Amino acid sequence: MNAVTKQAREKGMLITHAPSSTVDFYNGTLARKRAQNAPKVKPPKPLSKDVRWGTNWCWPDKFRETELPIDDTDMGCDCEEEFPIREAWTRQIDLIEIDDERDAITDNGQETYNLLAQHGIENVGDGNDEDLIIAIAKKLGIKCILTCGKKGSIMSDHNGTILNTPALPLEAEDIVDTTGAGDAFCGTFVAALHSRMYVEEALKYANIAGSLACTKKGAQSSYAYFQKIEEIYNMLYPE
Repeated sequence: MNAVTKQAREKGMLITHAPSSTVDFYNGTLARKRAQNAPKVKPPKPLSKDVRWGTNWCWPDKFRETELPIDDTDMGCDCEEEFPIREAWTRQIDLIEIDDERDAITDNGQETYNLLAQHGIENVGDGNDEDLIIAIAKKLGIKCILTCGKKGSIMSDHNGTILNTPALPLEAEDIVDTTGAGDAFCGTFVAALHSRMYVEEALKYANIAGSLACTKKGAQSSYAYFQKIEEIYNMLYPE
C-alpha cells in the first residue's frame, strides 16, 4: 500500500488518510491542519453528523441503506459474553507514510468534501466503477482491482482493459454478515498469486472466498477453508 500511495503522490494525486477513531493523534500536524483549514463548501446533500465508535464517517446512509443484519453498536463483537468497548489503536500503522507537506488527514465527511472542492475534484470516476478503476490504473501505470460487493470485482490494466469477475449468486436470505468479506477476498487473492495462479484465476478464487464470508457471522470465523473454495471453483469453472 505504501508503494502505491508514494507513486500516486508523485504523480500529483491527493492522498487523504482516514485513520478512523485515531485522528486526534495527528492534531497539530500540517496534514491534519490541511483538512481542517480547507474552505468550507456546502455539499449537494446533507452529510451525516452522527458519531459512532469515536468517528463520524462510518454510519450507513439511513435514506439509502437498510438496517444492518447485526447489532454493531458494540463494534461488531459476536462473543457470547459482552465485553466493554476499548480503543484498540492509537494511530495509523506507520508502514503507510504520511507526507506532512502534501497529504491530508481526516475522518470527517465535511472536511473531505472541502478538500475535494479545493482541489477541483467534482467527480470520482463520474460515479461509474469502471471509469474509476481505469482512471487509477492508467494514472499509476499498474493493474488495479475494485471490489463491488454483490457484483464481484473489476480489474483494469494500464491500457484500460477491463476484467469483470462475478461474485457467487447468493440469495438475500443467505447473507448473514458482510464483516470480513473484503479481508477474505484480499487474503485469498494474495495466497492464490503466491501459489503461482494467473491473475484471472486468482480473482475467481478471491470472489468465491469473499462471497462465502458473507454467509456466516463474524470475521475470522466466517472464512472458508481452501478445499471449500476450490470445490466451488471447480463447479463454477469446469475445465
